[in-house]
Amino acid sequence: MVMSVSRLSGYVQMSKQSEHLRDQARRAERLALTISDREASVKLTDLSKQYDADADRLEKIAGPVSGTTRGDPRIR
Repeated sequence: MVMSVSRLSGYVQMSKQSEHLRDQARRAERLALTISDREASVKLTDLSKQYDADADRLEKIAGPVSGTTRGDPRIR
């Protein structure tokens, strides 16, 4: 089964966006651990969780970028 270049490009773009969201989540976590303001720390932790949830949704939509695509109804 062959994936079109434009479809692969879309998956790669979503993968990059997902990776960026995960990077932002880790940054928010690190910052939350270094500040003394409890309220700000909690907000950063919540933000980190939201970034991860958004990345999860993108990855679910995109599916695997590499590897087998057999049986994936989105790929024709």
